Amino acid sequence: MQGGILFNPLGTPARKGGAVPLGHHFGEAKSIWGKAASPTEPCASSKWLWAVPVPQRACGFTCTSHLRHAWGDGVADKGSWGVWGQLASGGPPATAGLLSALAGCDSGFGQATARHLDAMGFRVFASVLDPQGAGAQELRRSCSPRLTLLQMDLTKPEDIQRVLQHVQAHTNSTGLWGLVNNAGFNDTIADAELSPLGKFRTCMEVNFFGSLELTKGLLPLLRSASGRIVTVSSPAGDLPFPCLAAYGASKAALSLLMDTFRSELQPWGIKVSLILPGYYKTGTTCDPAFWNLQKQRLVASLPQELLQAYGEDYVEEINRQFIQFMKVAVEDLSAVVNSITDGLLAANPAVRYYPGQGLGLMYFIHPGGQGCTSQAPLSSTPCCSHRPGTGWGWSERPGPHRVVQPPCLQEKQVSQVTQEWHQAPLPQLWG
Repeated sequence: MQGGILFNPLGTPARKGGAVPLGHHFGEAKSIWGKAASPTEPCASSKWLWAVPVPQRACGFTCTSHLRHAWGDGVADKGSWGVWGQLASGGPPATAGLLSALAGCDSGFGQATARHLDAMGFRVFASVLDPQGAGAQELRRSCSPRLTLLQMDLTKPEDIQRVLQHVQAHTNSTGLWGLVNNAGFNDTIADAELSPLGKFRTCMEVNFFGSLELTKGLLPLLRSASGRIVTVSSPAGDLPFPCLAAYGASKAALSLLMDTFRSELQPWGIKVSLILPGYYKTGTTCDPAFWNLQKQRLVASLPQELLQAYGEDYVEEINRQFIQFMKVAVEDLSAVVNSITDGLLAANPAVRYYPGQGLGLMYFIHPGGQGCTSQAPLSSTPCCSHRPGTGWGWSERPGPHRVVQPPCLQEKQVSQVTQEWHQAPLPQLWG
């Protein structure tokens, strides 16, 4: 279909008359024309597109990826361009809703994404763990009446079923355009042997089984709209991050599940994307008091023999280093929100997004990582804050990368091969 759209490359929207809310689309092939107008107000991104008002229909999308073909029709004063192009198919129906599924729209990526999509004109069903908490109150205050808050604990099947019934009742006639699985839980920083089995089970219940049950329950609605599934996973599911065995294993299972859904749901036109963000400040992840409390509980729960084998000082040190690492966490969540939005709205969304700084290099150099595989990000991809050679501070030897070794290992000699590995110069990545 053809469309006339105003696009300003300098980051200022061009309006003339009343603009159509973002997210609307053509219900039929229709040729419309318009002229570029002078910019009237600032815009946060250089990628916003605004529709030219016309007597009958108009459209508005938010990303240049929605244009399959585009060409300029001259440049107006003050930098506004009239862009005429063929809109890529696959935009969301105007009546479709979007569900942000997580016991985590209370804060972090979930809350930021819910606010962003609500501002774009979507109907959002946002799940929260505490409907009376500060995060839920903030969503009520800052979002439109279109946003619906639903209480859900992903470890409780009855909560998931209640949310499924609510969404089905309100979208059964229209279908559901998008599902955002944003579940993420971890409260243990320790070796796999030190991590209680209950922690593994809880991570799997929230990060994997909860998302699985929610996704399966909404697939009929997603099929009817040929919609999108966007899931926030983690690089810890790709790489053997130190002391994140429970969390990493659950995210690895989640990533593989979504890769499977991507293949199986292709005949229905459902597109599935993964978001693998770097280290961001979300929820309690950057609260030293929270991690100190978890460390104390871990030490108290360990069998004396196991605690002696590793040493309490080792548990203290990995907790200290993790808290130190939190200082480089990124506060601005916009890169993640933009990646989620692109996965929902782009005509051809990426299979994987890596928002943040340094993830490409981390995948390249991390022992046991994927290196330069088809799924690993390019080294130029902006992702999490990571300085080569420092990692989480565990850079003294390969493998688990511990600075402090358990007493049972301190007497063992490091092999000549390992010494040579440390002494070898870093590869020259740039000329």
